[in-house]
Amino acid sequence: MIDTTSLYISNLTEAFKQINQYLAVGLLTSLSAVVVGGSTEKEAFSVQGLPPMARDTATLVLLAISFIAGLMGSYAAVSAAGIVSKLHESPELLKAACTFSSVATAPIGIPILAAALPVIFVAPVFWRQWKALHADRDARKGLLIMFGLFIAAYGILGKAIASMPCRAS
Repeated sequence: MIDTTSLYISNLTEAFKQINQYLAVGLLTSLSAVVVGGSTEKEAFSVQGLPPMARDTATLVLLAISFIAGLMGSYAAVSAAGIVSKLHESPELLKAACTFSSVATAPIGIPILAAALPVIFVAPVFWRQWKALHADRDARKGLLIMFGLFIAAYGILGKAIASMPCRAS
């Protein structure tokens, strides 16, 4: 018979690892989108081992990867919060599990900043696109929806991490 408590602890540490990985990918790809999107280079860019592509296409690919990392990180954070709530009846065990070094268990400002930075990094990219689409209202509307979804993905991630009662001490 499997010990459910050990399984919860194992799954919680795995969720913490996933949160770290997805935040790292989100931060790196959003920062890369800013650099690539602001570049004046006319040569093709190679992104994440993909074939070379135009600057605007490369920027879009980086934004998509960052968005997906935010969504996956949100799922991992919500899952971790569910496991923490299941372990809440064993405060000593929960306290021990929360000693795992992760952005999710860091002091409260760190997870909030980590979830906000991808949004902050991509804001100039969306702003440049917004200005470039000055006459096309439908395209601007679509861009605004995309930015809203991007904010939502990292907002859910930040809220799930910040509200988790699991801080390393």
